[in-house]
Amino acid sequence: LKVRAGLVAVMALPVTVLTAKRNRRTRVRALLARFSAGNAMAAASGRFAVLLCARICSALCHSVFWSIATPLATRVAPKGQRAKALSIIVTCTSLATVLGIPLGTLFGHNLGWRAAFGLVAAIALGVLLVLRRFLPPEPSSNAGSFKSLPELARCPQLRKLFLLTLITITGHFTVFTYLSPYMMQTGGFSGRDVAFLLLVIGFAGIAGSWLGSRYAERWDRASLTIPLAALAALLALLPLVRTGFMAAAAVCFLWGTAWTFVTLAYQLRVLACSTNFADVAVAI
Repeated sequence: LKVRAGLVAVMALPVTVLTAKRNRRTRVRALLARFSAGNAMAAASGRFAVLLCARICSALCHSVFWSIATPLATRVAPKGQRAKALSIIVTCTSLATVLGIPLGTLFGHNLGWRAAFGLVAAIALGVLLVLRRFLPPEPSSNAGSFKSLPELARCPQLRKLFLLTLITITGHFTVFTYLSPYMMQTGGFSGRDVAFLLLVIGFAGIAGSWLGSRYAERWDRASLTIPLAALAALLALLPLVRTGFMAAAAVCFLWGTAWTFVTLAYQLRVLACSTNFADVAVAI
């Protein structure tokens, strides 16, 4: 897991730049094909070395996918629907973060870890077939290159956004890591209750996505300051979980809403500030 996570973080920028000249549709299709093959190889692996290579393959695909998915969605969206297209991606990401691990774990416990990898490979292959049918060609214009990096570094708005992203994401997932034991030990909730509360956070992403698609581009600075202030306040209010399940559910719902809103606002701002090198900026 550490090797895979490290590769995703370290390789996102260089692999995105090295593949930037290829048509975006071609890149997405190639990534999904390799991702499916990597998971199929993991399912069939008989040795640890083979499993490790399979995970490295999927990690490299993962690192590039998020760099090009956001710019691609905003490019193929109908005019005036950019924020809505991006909000759908952010919502699905929130749901996948919350639902993916428990569903994958449940599937693996009942049918074995090889079956779990096989299922992921099959889903990726299915998505690839859908994209082959419906995704239009998208040239690689304004993707960026290594020569774009000095220009990105000179942009004060992007520097601030990158730093804020690093701080916000680190803070959020540091807290999220300990949320389950905190709910159990401080709130006294059962494992089933905590699982439901995590689902509340995930499904709250739909509300945050809807709000973000309507207001993130309109509010300018407030699109970041309001949800960030809300996240800070909600962290301070976490001890309210002692007062009962409904209070905990309310905190989780507002947290999921604010979190989705702020991630959407970050990506919209990065895209707005980097129209000439969107893929590279999003990779960072």
